[in-house]
Amino acid sequence: MEDDLFQQLLADNDDYSHGILLVADASEAIGCADPRPFKGKWVIGVDGKECVALVKEKCSGMRQYSTHSWRRGKLVKDNCSSIPQWTAIATFLDGAKYRGHAAIFESCAPNGIWVYDQWNTAPVDRRLIRYGNVKPNYNGDNFYVIEL
Repeated sequence: MEDDLFQQLLADNDDYSHGILLVADASEAIGCADPRPFKGKWVIGVDGKECVALVKEKCSGMRQYSTHSWRRGKLVKDNCSSIPQWTAIATFLDGAKYRGHAAIFESCAPNGIWVYDQWNTAPVDRRLIRYGNVKPNYNGDNFYVIEL
């Protein structure tokens, strides 16, 4: 159906037939700065030393949005090969809205996901968030790409 619509657009408007039409994907991953230089330090923002401060301060365009604006995107565990390194991820324990923990995705492992994160008592570090953890905030099965 989309292909038919695109072909009709080309037929109706000759201006498009000689160029490339780019369509942005609303579910694109939100890229973050390489977090390695912040290892051992806290990234402090309006959310203090919370996990969301790291994501909001170091991920593209995130500072201006409250966590109420965050929406659940792709499940990290099921989409590892298509999620770019240094992508904003979080748990959405209430369904579509953020609740839980936020981090910067590095990679997947057989037993969990590698992230950079922080919280009030622990500065930025590289951590393995294991699948199946009994704490939902720290269970790799519960992390999704953040969408706005």
